[in-house]
Amino acid sequence: MKKDKAVLGNDTTSQIPKEKFPDSDELLTRIRSEYDAALAYRQTRVASWNANEDLLYGKKPPTLTNRSNILIQLMAGFEDTLLAKINSPVIVNFSPVEEGDVMKAKKVTSFFEFERSPQREDWEQKDLLTKKLAMVSGRALFKIYTAHPYKHKLDPVDHYDFLIDPLTSGLSLETARYLGQDNIIKSKADLERNSSYDKKKVKELIDSYAEETSALPDNQNNEKQHRLNVQGFDIQSNYQAGDSTYKLLEWYTHVNGVRYYFLLDLEKKIIIKQRKLEELTPILSESNVPCYPFESWAYYPDLFNFWSPSPMDRVRELFILRNVALNQLFDNNEAINKPMRIYDPNTFKNPALLKYTPDALVPVSAGKDPQTGIHTLQTQAFGTGNAKEMAGILEDLAAKITGVTPAGMGMESSTEKVGIYYGNMQEVEKRMLQFEASYSRCHMRLAQKYLGFLSERLSKAAAVKILGAEGAVIVEQLTNEDLVKFDVEITGGLSAARQDAISKKLKMEFLTSLHGNPAANPMVVAELTARLAGLSEIEIKRLLAQQRKDEKQIVKAAEDLQKLMEGETVAPYPKADTTYLQEIVDFLLEHNLTEKEEQRVTAYFESLQEIVTRNMILKAHLQAAESGMLGEAMGPGTPGPVPGPDTGAPLPDSIGGANMQTAGTIPSVAQETYGQV
Repeated sequence: MKKDKAVLGNDTTSQIPKEKFPDSDELLTRIRSEYDAALAYRQTRVASWNANEDLLYGKKPPTLTNRSNILIQLMAGFEDTLLAKINSPVIVNFSPVEEGDVMKAKKVTSFFEFERSPQREDWEQKDLLTKKLAMVSGRALFKIYTAHPYKHKLDPVDHYDFLIDPLTSGLSLETARYLGQDNIIKSKADLERNSSYDKKKVKELIDSYAEETSALPDNQNNEKQHRLNVQGFDIQSNYQAGDSTYKLLEWYTHVNGVRYYFLLDLEKKIIIKQRKLEELTPILSESNVPCYPFESWAYYPDLFNFWSPSPMDRVRELFILRNVALNQLFDNNEAINKPMRIYDPNTFKNPALLKYTPDALVPVSAGKDPQTGIHTLQTQAFGTGNAKEMAGILEDLAAKITGVTPAGMGMESSTEKVGIYYGNMQEVEKRMLQFEASYSRCHMRLAQKYLGFLSERLSKAAAVKILGAEGAVIVEQLTNEDLVKFDVEITGGLSAARQDAISKKLKMEFLTSLHGNPAANPMVVAELTARLAGLSEIEIKRLLAQQRKDEKQIVKAAEDLQKLMEGETVAPYPKADTTYLQEIVDFLLEHNLTEKEEQRVTAYFESLQEIVTRNMILKAHLQAAESGMLGEAMGPGTPGPVPGPDTGAPLPDSIGGANMQTAGTIPSVAQETYGQV
């Protein structure tokens, strides 16, 4: 039954006369006003961003002539250290709301992992680089959307390109009345090929630049150019290389209470696309309005200030002070090593000869004493102790403000206990509590928007196959019927990384203490140690295989199972033994397969029975022959009959270390679920 929007939430908007939609000039005037307000709001932070970039990229400040001007890369080291400490990405899982949707949730989670992988949108790399970018500004920004036909997209957004309502909350972008992304660069071909753009307006835009070059990818304050200029690159001289491009503004605002999207050239006052936002995004906020396609987190979130400070803001002055102190120390040493001197012009007629030159002869006026004709002005030294004390004070201040101590930077003494490392991790985690809360919630909202776009845009024709974690299990298709309502679970992060590291350390120490203990099962100890070391299941099986042949059997079984899951026809492996067969049994028991997949594996399992029986009999004969017991086993004179499938005689349980009667039986799980195959 279709809901009447007029009565949702006791709404009475149907009684209010519909307002006239503003014309193009009114819209452009409004957008310009909103843009200028957002730009002015952000401009208060830009000076700090520029100053952070100066230190990060090594721009030396102006100094007096003949003064030291050495810039130690303290900010770059701080960036590396902090990035290493917070490089613990969260893990996203979609969990079922209804009990019957467990398999659907697994499908969606697997598909999400596929789409965020390095081969697709590479969320992990983009997340890392966005953390780095946000160290300058304090804000990380993402845009999430889908292309047509369905293709998931996640774009990092430069803080120099993002503008937002000054009255927005630092908690959620959805509180903004307007926001946008500047410097959207489109080529002439991009504009002409896109069918969603107004063709007349596109032509008008292109023609408007016929007699001049297109605008630089920056605003009227030239804020964005600073990052390139500080690295020695002049964007104005090089921007026109390549195809002609056009700088556009993507703007989101409310018109008569409805959210709209506009794509325009603000300077030329040409709108090439405008749509209700609900036509572009299927995702609704709690207030039942379409969500913006942007998400953000902050290092130090502030409820009433979106552009909150950055980590580099908090250490910048300390690093400047430290560089000043070091340069003063260098100048002091230079003054000591090359002091000023006073000379008597009546004693030394040519003072230029007083400069040090090997084997030089300096003439002295007759009757004059050279000892009294020159005097050295001594400079008092800072003293080594004072320099160290100054550096120590600044280091301590930086540690107290940031929580990144010398030990946290990996500079602790080798004589310190390993346990200090975990204390350092805990200290960093406490310091980054605000960051972790903002960061994890941002990724939760990104996952919710991802699911919304997937549910709306994934057609049945675009259904995909999904590989399992080990590349062997395939859930054949993800369709619209699988895209029901799910909860989003966020795990991982700094807290989980610390707890996991401590847990692994304690377990590894305990397992190490069990080596040589007769009460401990060495195979179990070895298996648990391998798991803590991060080895996969197939690697553990290969590692613990008692013979090289067993390892080959395990690897071959994994390869054949993968082919079976991909729908390929696999011929029975002629060298299969009980190890190979046991891998098939384990696979059937440990994986939740579809009926079609289980029938395929079970049929292959049955085709191996005669081969495995023959190979194990041959193996038993070879082992008996090697031990010289073949004659005794088979009777004097003749070898006697060989047990096999025709005689019905079961093989001994000890052959090959496996029970052939068990291995040769279809797993009961398959029988109970689907009956005899």
